[in-house]
Amino acid sequence: NGVGLQTPRGTGTSGYVQKNVATGNTEGFRQKRARAEAEEERKEANQRMHAARRNARHEIIEHNKKRSVEVKCMEYRALLEDKGLEDDVIYKMVDTRRNELM
Repeated sequence: NGVGLQTPRGTGTSGYVQKNVATGNTEGFRQKRARAEAEEERKEANQRMHAARRNARHEIIEHNKKRSVEVKCMEYRALLEDKGLEDDVIYKMVDTRRNELM
């Protein structure tokens, strides 16, 4: 692999190559700060994503509640129309029922 001596003859060594553990991490202050800022930015983006999901779930739940109220109102309207009531009376009764359900 090109590390070490071609031949250990005449050097007084066995030719064994060791890793130098004294060098340690050479990452400087700027690199550490940049890495920390990038990590913080990733965390904030992750939090924004989770907040958007929570908000979307809330909106879906609200939509489903409103939809179920409208379904009940339409069933009530069909019942009143079968009874043969006038449109103005039906509209007022359905509107009252909608306000009660919400």
